[in-house]
Amino acid sequence: MSENEAAARRSEAERWLDVAREDARVARARLGLDPPALGMAAYLCQQAAEKILKGMLIIDRVEFTPTHDLERLTFLAAPHHADASGLLDAVRPLTPWNTAFRYPGPDPVPEPLPSKDEIDRVLQTIAGLAARLRMRLSD
Repeated sequence: MSENEAAARRSEAERWLDVAREDARVARARLGLDPPALGMAAYLCQQAAEKILKGMLIIDRVEFTPTHDLERLTFLAAPHHADASGLLDAVRPLTPWNTAFRYPGPDPVPEPLPSKDEIDRVLQTIAGLAARLRMRLSD
């Protein structure tokens, strides 16, 4: 990979990370509302995880198609991040958070609404993934 290509990949991955940071920041703010906006915080967590995973794949030179499927994105990332399997496993089941709490449907709540503690744990996981991507960006 040429230095120009590596720089372009770093720049693109940094843009994904910047947006993911904002998603996580706003998710934390939603938790601080009275009462907390758990559904929106969950959605923003899913979005942050998705964007970090895409940034990781870009740095790792792994092609991917546009998707919100965290199962697919973690599957693609896993071979390059075997030592982060716990972090990847923790965000893998979050795909339904992308839509479950944002649209009305036949069921009042199609997914169980996560608790504030669960969202806090997910935000910690997201911070771990973000730190991992930042480390790769500085290589």
